[in-house]
Amino acid sequence: TEANDSAPTQFFGLGIGGGTLLSVTPPAHKLEVIGDSITCGYGDEGMGPNCSFSYDTENNYLAYGSVAARALGADLYTECWSGKGVYENYGGETQTETMPTLFKRTIPTDSTSTWNFSWIPDAVIIDLGTNDFSQGDPGQPFLNAYEGFVSDLRTHYPNAYVFLVIGPMLSGANLTAARGYLDQLVMARSDAGDKRVQQILVDPQDQNKNGIGCDYHPSVATHDAMGKSIAATIKTTLGW
Repeated sequence: TEANDSAPTQFFGLGIGGGTLLSVTPPAHKLEVIGDSITCGYGDEGMGPNCSFSYDTENNYLAYGSVAARALGADLYTECWSGKGVYENYGGETQTETMPTLFKRTIPTDSTSTWNFSWIPDAVIIDLGTNDFSQGDPGQPFLNAYEGFVSDLRTHYPNAYVFLVIGPMLSGANLTAARGYLDQLVMARSDAGDKRVQQILVDPQDQNKNGIGCDYHPSVATHDAMGKSIAATIKTTLGW
């Protein structure tokens, strides 16, 4: 399910029907991923591009963040919502809640529900901006909003390494512009003394090579390649 459903999903328990619960070793690392429909795994199991959204074709376990977490041996928290952006949501809408606002909530559809940030990741991946570019280059307001989001994120996670990603749905001039904004953000953070922010470049999706999901979203094959590529960069950067 997704947060845009009519009500929060509730988990009431799990019955194992007897047996013994065995102890497990906690993962060595903690990874948090923040994004939009791409991060959610929108349509990744669909035979696209002409199928539309359904829960039957959205599988977050096969999305790039989950692929990366398994490759890294990391515990994973994911916050994602289809259509959301940093400055503007899909279609150019700036008045409806964007991800920097939703990120602070436990239940994103409840404005009074505040997350306590007691779980602290070692690394954060942010893949936002595709929706911001749905009407073309959003310009300086996009960079300003993104800088504000990373600055706010740093107050909650002072020591986490932050990796910025754009893709793999953008291409051409929009991809070039988006990457340029992220480069500026990384440089601004570095100039301010924050050396733990980095952009990871991922390849645009190749429909001929890896197929395509619903509404032109990444396929399972594209997510797999993207997740493994991101994991390799994180391993090199952090020594995991």
